[in-house]
Amino acid sequence: MQHTLANLAEGFFVLNERWQINAFNPAFKKLVKMSDGELYGVDLRLIDKLMLTEAVISKFEKAWQTDQPAELQYYDGNSKGWLRLHLY
Repeated sequence: MQHTLANLAEGFFVLNERWQINAFNPAFKKLVKMSDGELYGVDLRLIDKLMLTEAVISKFEKAWQTDQPAELQYYDGNSKGWLRLHLY
């Protein structure tokens, strides 16, 4: 599984119930421009490079509360592009 995640072209990360990042792939690390040590255990909401808005955070919370997957897109001013998130 690690090999598969490492070779994904899209950024992938796993959070625990406290919003802390438990796992990620190289594409996500490249997207946020952070090292392994900076990413492990960091609260996703505190990663400025992702420019998470209250609306995006609210979607995460709703997916957790309802145990329903969700998909959302938002404009990231840092990368000057749209980010698509699939929440499972």
